[in-house]
Amino acid sequence: MPQKMHNTKSFADNKKPKESEFSASKLKKFANDQINHRTNKELNQFANKCADFLQAKTGDSVGTITSNTNVCKATVAEYTLKVKIPSKRRINVNLKIEIPNCSCLADEENHRYMSRVFDDFLSADSRDNPSEDWTKLLAYWKKFTSSFRQKGFSNLKLIFCGLNGEQVTFKTNRVKSTIMVHQNEKKHEEVMFRVDEINKRALANIILKICGNEGAEQTTEQAGLRRLLQAFMTKLEADKVTSYTDVKMSLYGQGDSSFHISAGKKDNQKQVIGYVDSMGEFHIQERNTSSSQCTIS
Repeated sequence: MPQKMHNTKSFADNKKPKESEFSASKLKKFANDQINHRTNKELNQFANKCADFLQAKTGDSVGTITSNTNVCKATVAEYTLKVKIPSKRRINVNLKIEIPNCSCLADEENHRYMSRVFDDFLSADSRDNPSEDWTKLLAYWKKFTSSFRQKGFSNLKLIFCGLNGEQVTFKTNRVKSTIMVHQNEKKHEEVMFRVDEINKRALANIILKICGNEGAEQTTEQAGLRRLLQAFMTKLEADKVTSYTDVKMSLYGQGDSSFHISAGKKDNQKQVIGYVDSMGEFHIQERNTSSSQCTIS
C-alpha cells in the first residue's frame, strides 16, 4: 500500500507544471525528448527554430518556461511557444504572437509585421520545404483579404498551419473569431473561418463582416461569396436543417471562387460541399473525410 501511494504521488508530481527561467536549451531538450526525430523531423526542427527565435527576442525581457510531462510553454514578451503532446491527437507546436495595439490583421502594416516574423525564425533553406512554406500562406492571406472588407478581419486569432502540426498564431488585442490559413489535402491554400456551429445566424454575420450590407458597393469576390452563402442558407431552410456541427463546409462557385468554414474540433470532421453547377443550380453533398491537417488551439 505505501508503494502504491508513492507511485500515485509521483504521477501527480509529473502532472504539476514546473516553472523556470527561459533558455533555448531547455526548450529544445523538451522538444527533442518528446518529439520522435524520425517520424516528426520537420516538427522537431520547427520547435528548435522557434526556441532560437525566442532566445533572440529575450533582450531585456525575462522569459519563463512552464512544463509538465505533456506540455511545455515558453513565454518571452509578446511571444509564446507551446509544445503539446496530447494523448490521442497529433503533436502540436504553436508559436503565438500577440501584436500590441492592433485590431486588424488585414492591413499592410500588419502584413509586413507578419512577414518579418516569418523571416526572423525561418532560415533561407527551409523555404524549399512545403511544410514550412509560411511565405506562400501569408501571400495567400494577403490576396484573400484584399478582396473583402478590411474591417471584417478585426479582433482575430489568425492561425497559419504547417502540414506536420506546426502553427504560427497572430492575435489582436481582442479576439472574437478565429481564422486558419493552411494547405488542404490537394496542397492548395485555403482560408478557413472557425465557428462554433454553422447556422443561418453565423453565416449572416460572416456576410455582414467581410462583404458589408446588401446593396453596398462590392467586389466580384464579395458578390460571389454573398450569393454562395445565401444559396446555402436557402438550402438549409428548404431542407429544415437548423445547423451543422463537427463539419468542414466548402462552398464552390463558378470559376475559382471558394469559401471554407469549420465548425467543431473533431479530428475526423464530416465534409459538407456546396457547389453551383453549369446551369447555375446550387447543390449540397455530405461525406466523411480524413483528419484535418490543422489542429485548433
